Amino acid sequence: MHHQQQQQHQHLNDDNLFPFAEDDIKTKTIERIIRPMVLLVTSLDGEYWRNRARTKDAPALFHRCKHECGRLLTIGNAAIEKLSEVITDKSRETIRASLRSVQFTVSDFLKTAEDFVRDPSNREKRIRTSEAGRILLMNVARFLIDADMLEIQKIMDKTDRVKHLIDRISNARTADELTEIVKDLHLEMQELTELTKKRLKDMKSDSEKDDLQVAMALLKITTPIMIASSKAYIHHPELHEAEYNRNYAMAEMRDALLGVKCALNGEEVPPHIGISQKGYLNDLVNNLELFDRRIYIPHKSYQENSHRPQLEELLEKIVSGAARIADWPDTRHSRKGQIVDATNNLRDALQRLLHEYEQNVGYSQPSDDLGFCIENV
Repeated sequence: MHHQQQQQHQHLNDDNLFPFAEDDIKTKTIERIIRPMVLLVTSLDGEYWRNRARTKDAPALFHRCKHECGRLLTIGNAAIEKLSEVITDKSRETIRASLRSVQFTVSDFLKTAEDFVRDPSNREKRIRTSEAGRILLMNVARFLIDADMLEIQKIMDKTDRVKHLIDRISNARTADELTEIVKDLHLEMQELTELTKKRLKDMKSDSEKDDLQVAMALLKITTPIMIASSKAYIHHPELHEAEYNRNYAMAEMRDALLGVKCALNGEEVPPHIGISQKGYLNDLVNNLELFDRRIYIPHKSYQENSHRPQLEELLEKIVSGAARIADWPDTRHSRKGQIVDATNNLRDALQRLLHEYEQNVGYSQPSDDLGFCIENV
């Protein structure tokens, strides 16, 4: 088995056989599809076929091949149309060019195969058909890889949207303007998180997977710090420390977004971004996500004796995880202060929120203050 895997890797790295490299295959799904093609293509050489027996029922085999080729092109075109509105013009042209290559080689293969079907005993025609099939399979593999790159492009586009919102936050001048942008940021971050979670499950490279997890963890950890410091700056623009904290947190978020892109592209993540593979980073992120979901409670359903201790306990887990990061030897001193301030702000925001829930329990409609407190957390 190990020898077979070595052969497959060797074939993939042979530029004479395949128009792509091993590193181009980013996911387990694409690898599972392409591996059988590799084995088949590497057996479709002239020497293999010279002593093969006459093909039985060649016309039926030809019609099956024609049907499958047509099906592949139909699915490919449908997939491009479906993604057309969410990908860039450059990506759209790349994938269409890739599909055109498949279409061209399908046409060549079917023409060669049809000629072979008329004379299935002819070894030279069999060899030409086999070569046409090899070229077709290569182009199909290339198309699958290009299609997978569209998934990466979707995540890249989402990181650009998050970066754009960070830039908008830096230009916000009022608390109301900041609140509206933060709402959009939360939505974009949620979508980015879902896309990366899906990608992580299928990524082939463990190191790239680790880098992506760390970059996303740092992005999520820094987001509340950036929001809190931005609010402080809006209310106290005269304080140089507030402006410094806001700008520093924004720079950290931009760095984390760069880390996401590097990990997706298989590039080396800068050391100051991928600072650790420690397991409790993910624990902290999971607790933050859980906290984010649990603070939304129908006001009539709120129960002080259960909801308050649950949320307070979860918050202390978050504080504990954040404190660990603050205590890392490679955590900058300025970041330590920001982490402490952010956790204190989060504690205060939770207490105000719980107080509002307790004030609203007996009313048919929640107050505006309750909605404000939820957004403030």
